[in-house]
Amino acid sequence: MKQRIVTALALVIVTLTLLWISFWTHLVLAGIIGAGILCETIRMYKKKHTPLAITLFSLFLVSLGYLYTLSPKVLLVQNTPPFAVFLYALTVCIVLIEFNQKKPLFVNSTVLFITRSLIISMSTSLSFLAIVTTSKSILLFFLVLIWTCDISALFVGRAIGKHKLSSTSPNKTIEGALAGILIPMGLSASLLFTSFAHLAPVKIVLACVVAITAQFSDLHESVLKRFFNIKDSSNILPGHGGIYDRCDSYVLSLPTLALLLPHTLIPLLPA
Repeated sequence: MKQRIVTALALVIVTLTLLWISFWTHLVLAGIIGAGILCETIRMYKKKHTPLAITLFSLFLVSLGYLYTLSPKVLLVQNTPPFAVFLYALTVCIVLIEFNQKKPLFVNSTVLFITRSLIISMSTSLSFLAIVTTSKSILLFFLVLIWTCDISALFVGRAIGKHKLSSTSPNKTIEGALAGILIPMGLSASLLFTSFAHLAPVKIVLACVVAITAQFSDLHESVLKRFFNIKDSSNILPGHGGIYDRCDSYVLSLPTLALLLPHTLIPLLPA
């Protein structure tokens, strides 16, 4: 547990540092998250095609950087292009189908499996980058909620959890899942009713949506690990496993947030 806490603190410090420097460090952070998810998914698949996947993903990141140099506003969530919406929608469909079938798609085709993995990694990186480009404060707020969701579900589940949430992940409980939704919502309420009260209802609803999608993303990764019969996506992070293990909550929650923000929270913020 001590090693887990030390690693978690180090990750928080690195994340906050990169968030507060510039767009290019945001791009690096988005790249680390996406590349980690991509590489570790292919590692689960046990196919040696990581260089090809990383090359394609790197071209995607370079394209995002190039678009930003042409017009910084192009990456704002208010200006989400049809391509991004399509990417987010594909990710949602992949996650839901795989969770329902209790196995990953396209395991019999290397090309299609890499394509499926690229879609998820690009969607996660793009939504992360779009939100932080729009507002670092908004991204930080929801990252804190996601972290709170993960911590609450873990510790409450261990302390009082008795009813299993899913056969996919036997260690997760209904009590922990409820705590992972209610505690972030309570945190959102406590932070907002004292100031910016008009934002409170919207942020509380978004906190609920983010908490639910974050936990669903976590269960989805459990489907992959159970299918491929592995405990952790990798061992790169002492006490935590892999980057995917730490960022699994982002796969569904961040694209969902990127889609909802322009129609919920953004219009309420000062011009």
